[in-house]
Amino acid sequence: MVQAQTPATDGDWKKHHVTLLNTPEADVMIRVGDIDNLNYGFAPGFDPFTGKSTPVHGYPWTPNTVDPAGTDRIMVPTSYVGAASCTGDGYSKLTKRPHNAPQEITIPLAALKGKTITSIYLQIFVDDFRSPSLKSYFKVWLNGKVRVPEFEQVLRGIDQGGPIGKLITIKLNTDKIPLFKQDKITLFIDDSLSCVGDGYAIDFVKVLVNTKKFNKTVSPQFKIVDAQTQQPLANVTVSLSNGSVVRTDANGMATFPPTPAGLCVVFASAKEYKSIRKDIDLVQGNTQVISLNMKPAPPVIYEETKLDLGTVVILKNVQFGQGKYTTDDAGIAELDRVVKLMNENPFMVIELAGHTSNEGEASLNKVLSEQRVLACKKYLVSRGIEEDRIVTIGYGGEKPLLPNTTVNNRIYNRRVEMKVVRM
Repeated sequence: MVQAQTPATDGDWKKHHVTLLNTPEADVMIRVGDIDNLNYGFAPGFDPFTGKSTPVHGYPWTPNTVDPAGTDRIMVPTSYVGAASCTGDGYSKLTKRPHNAPQEITIPLAALKGKTITSIYLQIFVDDFRSPSLKSYFKVWLNGKVRVPEFEQVLRGIDQGGPIGKLITIKLNTDKIPLFKQDKITLFIDDSLSCVGDGYAIDFVKVLVNTKKFNKTVSPQFKIVDAQTQQPLANVTVSLSNGSVVRTDANGMATFPPTPAGLCVVFASAKEYKSIRKDIDLVQGNTQVISLNMKPAPPVIYEETKLDLGTVVILKNVQFGQGKYTTDDAGIAELDRVVKLMNENPFMVIELAGHTSNEGEASLNKVLSEQRVLACKKYLVSRGIEEDRIVTIGYGGEKPLLPNTTVNNRIYNRRVEMKVVRM
């Protein structure tokens, strides 16, 4: 079943650690884990980078001690405490602690020393993630501290339906780049909250730095129509989990540039329609035309204001003292209402804009306004809202609502505004 492969993009498939410079895909390619479908091997002619899923394989299996930690082994989330207490799948019920505990995958970064990094992609061959059906809730960390929401949203959308392998490709947000200027970095996946035994496995992880052109790509195309009339909808925002965003044309068509093959999360948003999320397999050689049915949404109301794309609401109770970026109990209660709003509308993305009065130096006021909205974001995230659903910006005193001529006016200008970016 195992095929000898040594492509220029990936190196020897049998090796557990490979680093290549100036490949056809990227300036630097770092791989951890051999490419062998969890030691089961691939059928003759099967290429995991085409985006096709593997056939179902057997389980459980005994990990090979030479495989890197976190690869080619069954791992069961830490929140799973046993079949009597939690829902579980076959992986969780047929394996035991401590052998099935989640493990970090350590990625060496020596090849990146001194290099200018402009982009980073992760390619991971994943096995048996089933969040939609089992209701698990995976989180991803780099170095045990930094969450990776762009990765998490993909994992939470995968429903592999059993022991089946699938390639996913994640573009890391640029704020993760500084983490890769070290000797090594760790990748850790776990569900520490749900008490669901959604066992999973990782065959390999590839890090692609300064990507040029992916070896296996498709050109995704989607048609957006009204669910009732089936008429095409123009000017709909359609985005992929790799960061690409386009708007539909007059015929309701959204056409993307070449995109890595594999599973991709697609979002579609339009005014007066409920956003839709779909998890779609992008397979090499099969340009997919997908119809995403949009359903009219009931009005979303916040503090007597009907929300739509672009609506701006002042969070009136989120107030700050002069030079301060902590709010009081009334402000916390207001932020709790925002948490409720976002939980009730799970696709909603908001922008929090910070504003100050005009006392003090303008540059310091801008920093202060940024600190205020970051404090609000930190609180929302602490209450379970995904980090990538909150965008922040600080304007300082550039946009007062009232002249800064009285104490009350200056208090009013020290505000946080919430703008709806996606419904």
